[in-house]
This record gives sequence, C-alpha cells and structure tokens, in this order.
Amino acid sequence: MQRYIGQPNNTFLGYLGWSLAVLMVFLIVCRMVTEVLNGTQLPYTDYWTILDSLVTNDGNLKVTDLVFLVNGHPLVIPKIILWLNLHFFEGSNVSLGLFNIVIVCLQLVLIFLYLKLSAIDRPSRILVLLLSTALLFGMTGTWNFMHSVSGAAWLTTNLLVLAAIYCRARGSNLLALTLAIAATLSYSTGLAVWPAIIVVGLSAREWKASWKEWPWVAIFLFLAAIIAYFSPSTTLIGGFDLTVFADYTARYFGRPFTGNKTLAALLGCFPLIGIPLLSVWFLCFYRRVEDSVWLAIGVFGWCAQISIIMGRYHLLSLVDIDQDRYYSIAAMTWIGFFSLLLLVTKEIKKNRKDRSSQDQASIKTFALGHALYTIIIALLISATWASLTAGRPAVEQLHKELVLQDYRSLMLRMDIVDGTFAMVGLLPGNAFNSTHTVKALGHYPFSRSTMKCPELGKSVQITNSREIVGEIQKHDMQAPELPKVHYLSGTIPAAELPDQRAECIIVTNQAGIVVGVGKRASGPRNPDTFRLVALALPDHRHYTLSIVGPGEYFLRLHNSFEPHEVESGDSVPVR
Repeated sequence: MQRYIGQPNNTFLGYLGWSLAVLMVFLIVCRMVTEVLNGTQLPYTDYWTILDSLVTNDGNLKVTDLVFLVNGHPLVIPKIILWLNLHFFEGSNVSLGLFNIVIVCLQLVLIFLYLKLSAIDRPSRILVLLLSTALLFGMTGTWNFMHSVSGAAWLTTNLLVLAAIYCRARGSNLLALTLAIAATLSYSTGLAVWPAIIVVGLSAREWKASWKEWPWVAIFLFLAAIIAYFSPSTTLIGGFDLTVFADYTARYFGRPFTGNKTLAALLGCFPLIGIPLLSVWFLCFYRRVEDSVWLAIGVFGWCAQISIIMGRYHLLSLVDIDQDRYYSIAAMTWIGFFSLLLLVTKEIKKNRKDRSSQDQASIKTFALGHALYTIIIALLISATWASLTAGRPAVEQLHKELVLQDYRSLMLRMDIVDGTFAMVGLLPGNAFNSTHTVKALGHYPFSRSTMKCPELGKSVQITNSREIVGEIQKHDMQAPELPKVHYLSGTIPAAELPDQRAECIIVTNQAGIVVGVGKRASGPRNPDTFRLVALALPDHRHYTLSIVGPGEYFLRLHNSFEPHEVESGDSVPVR
C-alpha cells in the first residue's frame, strides 16, 4: 500500500519511536519548568522602563502608548502580555516565565505540524523534533525564561513567525498577513518574517509569476521604514569591519552548542554560509511548497541575526556578555538548516531510483546519498546532545543573580529608595516613576501574600516562639545610591520547620519593633535545607530574626544578634 506524505506510520516501531520522543520532550520541558519555579518573582532590568510606559499612576493600561517604541523596538503584544500578567499574577517574573514555556511548547506543536507535511523521512522527523526541543529549551537559552520579560518579546514573536509561515504554506494568505503584522509589532526581529513568507510564496509560484510577491515586499519595506524612522539613530563607531561583523554573527549562531567563542564561531559559519546556498538550491531546483517552511525558518533566523548584529554593531563588545538573549534566533536557524540538509540528501538518494540500477552514476549517487545522510544524522544527534548539555555556566550565572534579586525585592518592601529603581539593575537615569504605583497595583513584592506580614516600624508581640538551630551569614554592603543596611543570609535544617510555607520572615529590634524583612531565598532548593535572606536597618543594639508561619507561630532564629562589623562570608551559628 502506498503511503502519502503526512500519513501516520501505524506500526509498532513508529508508535514506540514517537512515544519515546514525547517522553524526552516532556523531560526537557520539565527541566526548564524547574529552573523557572526556582527563580525570582521580581522582574529584571528592562521591565521597569517598559512598566513606566505601560501603566498610569493608578495602574490603568496606557492604551495610547502601546505603539511607542522601547529602545527602538515595537512591543505592542508583549506590553499587553505584561499588563495581563501584572493584572492577574501580580507582575510575577515566575508566572511570566511559565507563560514563555507554554509559548515555546506551542512552537513545538507547529514544528510537529510542519513535519507531518514534510518529505523528511519518518525516523528523521523524530530526530528533528528532538533537536528542536533541545534547541528551543537549551540551558544556554534559560535567560529568556528566567528573565521572562525578555522572553515574552523574543519568544512570542518567534511563535507568531512560525504560525505565519505555516499559514502561508497552507495557502491562508490573509491569516498569514495578519500574523506577520502581529510579529512585526511584537519585536523588531519580527521584520524578518517577511523574507521568510516571501520565500514560501516563491516556492509555490513559477518564476514568471514571481512578480505576484511584490505586494509582500512592499509591505515589508513600508513597515521597516516606519520602525527605522521612529527608532533612535545609531552610529557605527570606528566604521564598519566586515571581519568583525562576520565573526560576531557566526559566534552567535554557534552559541547553542558551546560557550567557547572560537568553536562557536567555527560552527556558526555553517548556517551563515549554508542558508544562502540552500536557499538557491531550494528555489531553483526543489520548490516543494510543503517543505518551504524549513527554508522559511532558516531564512527568518538568518535575516533576524544579521539585523541584530547590524543594529547592535556599535555595542558588540558590550552586549557580548549577555548574548544569550539572542539564543532563540540561532535555535530557529539551526532547525531550518538541518531540515534542509535532510531534504538535500533525500533528493540525492531519490536520483538513484530514476536511473538503471546498473548505471555507474546511479551507484555513485546511491553511495554518496547514504554517506551524506549518515553524516547528517550523526551531526543532528550530536547537535541535540550538545544543545542539551551546553549552557551550564550561563545557568550558574543566573543562579548568582537570584541572590541579588532577593535583596532587591526586600529593598522595595523596606522603602529604602523611593522613585529610583537602580537596585533592580537599571542604568543611572532610567527609573520607574514611583513605588507608589507598584504598591497600588499589589505588584510583587507588595503582593497579597506579603500584605499579611508586619510592616516596617510595627510592634510585634512574639509569643509561642522557640529557638531553632541555624547558621546566619551577615554581609555589610554600601552602595552609592543606598543607605547602609545589614544583609543577612542563612540556612536552617528543614526538619526544624513545622511548615516550610513560612509566610513571613522579619527582623525586630530589642523593643520588638520590625526593623527588617526577609524571604525564602530563590534558586535551586535542597529539600533538607531552608535558605533565607533578610536585610535590616542599622543603628540598633541587637536583632531578632524570626520566621512567621501559618497559624501565627514564630520561630526565633537568634535572640541577641549584634550588628558588629564582620567580613562577608563569616558565619554566626544560631540557636
């Protein structure tokens, strides 16, 4: 019985292969879910400048400001997502990170639909799905999930691009047009959707009818001109060096597989050079519209990466340290690149069937096709493994940031600085209007859960308390913009806590007045250890650090904590 493209492979091995693939996809996704859940609820950096243009002082959405560019980027749809997260989930960085995971899962669904239409052979389809999962959820790309505002822009745009490509390949031009415009309004990288859907259109037409793609080109140029007009101008300081440009572009392409800059640049040369060559082969010789989705993905990633380097050329030496925000673009490019290579080998093997089996050329073609296929499958498997295992240093750096984010959230609750959000990582001069707005909104850390805790300056009566064993580390840090405060971090055996939900962590002075606040520390959690951070105002004779749990019980960590100067890292055992 003849099988047609897209018809399911109803065999035991087919079901087994897809079942194992789904299981691996589930495990890879769960790894990222764990990272997000162990992250901080306090949003990072650029979120605060976006928030300033997103809500009024009373917390209402600034509808007329949705179209305003932020740092040269249109953020219409991400702004709406941020406002909804603020309205329903207290602006939590964690809830938005989980949303980003759902967005990427939807990308995988679309890639699966691509595979159902594709001429890629069935075993290779499973490998492409696994490679796509490993790339899209690679640990190097954790930035866009833990710095969830960044991911809400990049990843949502990518989803809209994939959906637009799919609709164009299926002949739904109006829907493809709508989704492409939405992608363009989501982020500047969305402009690269237009070359992508144009190559899909060219694949479906004879060359003499290619002029029918001109309206799509016109829309692309029109939108690009508008964004360029309203974007801040940039200067190529020191001129333009093509070698530097190619080096950074290739390095960003290779980033999903290694943190070594030289090796990343070497690997990145393959899609950098390969995508244009494969585009010529596809449009001149192959032209199967169902498979044009792979070309479109590759073209999108390639064009988006080129535009990023061009737009940030004068900042390359500065942005190199956080290039992981660009990770998803490189991931898209590799998915398209490997899929196109599989189609090339399939065509080479197909040519052998069109000749006599005794033809010498046919035998050579057969051997070449299978040799290339074996090599590409080996590379595909290696790329999947490399993208799954790479990125540990990047994740460790994010874990280090969690400690500072914990302190920053406590600074907000203590009103140490009002009207300046330098402590959330913004450059000087970029400040949110006032903490009054986030308080009025119930924004984290002024959320419903913390409203139950005793406020700074309140007197508390500690009853039914018991001392527990723990270890407190005291750090004294002086920032130029901030008054001196005492920073404390500590660990407590989880067995000492009757309930690890710990509603509040407070610091009181000798008179029982609340002079500091704390929270459970973010980051990977040990089930046997309760980690906490706290900070307290100075100039008190001693501190009492207490945990307030459900049922109004207090666990007193220390009954006489003297705020004398100690070196960072020194610990004080507590009973």
